[in-house]
Amino acid sequence: MIAKKKTRKKMREIVYDNLKEDIMSGRINPGERLFEYDLCKRFKSSRTPIREAIRQLQSEKFVRVNSNRGAIVPKLSISEIKEIFDIRAVLESYAIKEIEGKIKKNDLNNIVDIQKKLKRNGVRNDYSSYIENNLTFHLTFAKISGNETLFDIIKNLIMRFNPYTYIITAIPGNLDVWIDEHQQIINALTENNFKEASYKMERHIKNAKVLTVDFFGKR
Repeated sequence: MIAKKKTRKKMREIVYDNLKEDIMSGRINPGERLFEYDLCKRFKSSRTPIREAIRQLQSEKFVRVNSNRGAIVPKLSISEIKEIFDIRAVLESYAIKEIEGKIKKNDLNNIVDIQKKLKRNGVRNDYSSYIENNLTFHLTFAKISGNETLFDIIKNLIMRFNPYTYIITAIPGNLDVWIDEHQQIINALTENNFKEASYKMERHIKNAKVLTVDFFGKR
């Protein structure tokens, strides 16, 4: 009984990891459907691990599940992409304003450590690790603020863009720009200039919006 449970969990992780990588790398495109029958054949698996993996991908916004059409990789319009970045710019700059008087030395040290990881990821072109660390970086400010609703909304907005994240991250030059903009935010925080840090965060996200809209608008 226990052995079977472990085997099923392992298969779920295999399916999840492979499908997530396929979606993020663009091998499975936004708008494409995932058919259980095809996935069972591909992974030589029963339906249960497939469904468990799909549920996990759904919770992370990599797929949307429709009772009639099954799982589909969400496709965002240019307008929706603009809205996501615009709302993020407002909320994440607000999150930085909210941490004034709450941020501690350990918090700032943690942010600096995340930035060091991002720099290493950039040097190695390790896009998957960059994406994970970048998510942590952007959620850290809302976490320090103690505003759980703000944290959840920002996380949800970032995750809605998940099917497109790897594609835009892998464009040459983008990481260098984003890492430099992160450093500007950190520099302002180090100087206790929360107004400047908030402004830098807003500009960072709006600049990312311009790059993203320009790229996907031409596809």
